[in-house]
Amino acid sequence: MTARKADAEFAKGRLASATSRRARGVFHNQPAAGRETGFSHGAAGVGHALLELYRAVGDTKYRAAAEQAFRYERRWFAADVGNWPDFRNGFERRRSIGPPFSYGTSWCHGAPGIALSRLRAFEILDDDGCRDEAIVALKTTHETTAEALLGVGVNFSLCHGMAGNADVLLEGYRVLGAERSSDHVLAREVAQRGIDDAGGRRGWLCGTGGGETPNLMLGLAGIGYFYLRLYDRRIPSVLLLRGESYENRR
Repeated sequence: MTARKADAEFAKGRLASATSRRARGVFHNQPAAGRETGFSHGAAGVGHALLELYRAVGDTKYRAAAEQAFRYERRWFAADVGNWPDFRNGFERRRSIGPPFSYGTSWCHGAPGIALSRLRAFEILDDDGCRDEAIVALKTTHETTAEALLGVGVNFSLCHGMAGNADVLLEGYRVLGAERSSDHVLAREVAQRGIDDAGGRRGWLCGTGGGETPNLMLGLAGIGYFYLRLYDRRIPSVLLLRGESYENRR
């Protein structure tokens, strides 16, 4: 068995034990993440992993499971805000007696990460519905990122900061081309804002709520990687791992 096939078999086993099918989609078995939308902890990330497995081994049951995950998220889409709700603060209570759902706007939760999952789904499946969802999510990401540029004290982490949102915008431009050229422009504005801010205060604001940290998703390593991506478009995103980006590499 080749190393690639062994990896695929391992992934199949892990995903089979980590997900379960229900009438309205695919969820993590872990209670804390059981109903979440979004990429980092929710259905978008599950769907993405299953689609990559489908692409690698060609088994349509993984495609069907990925489509279930996206179908579940689609059920919760709020057209008035162009986003998907964040259930981390309690699903049942908010649905019954609590305040309205909140909506994340970062890679880990909300429209930016969901945009990545749908962009990749469009690449693999050539599905117009996924493309349409990606465009809606990119629009929300663009608007919230542009608004954040007007503020002060914004963090630049990949996970839930400006670099992560800008990386999503770069992917939108890469996949959809000229129709998302404004996303590429805004990503470069984010990059310049980061340089200006870091130079002015002699440091970067990271995603830990304080100063600098040497970390990929929350800190300096991820921020540096974002700038490398702007410098060389051949460098793949670490926020959306594509199988072909790492095939035939040693």
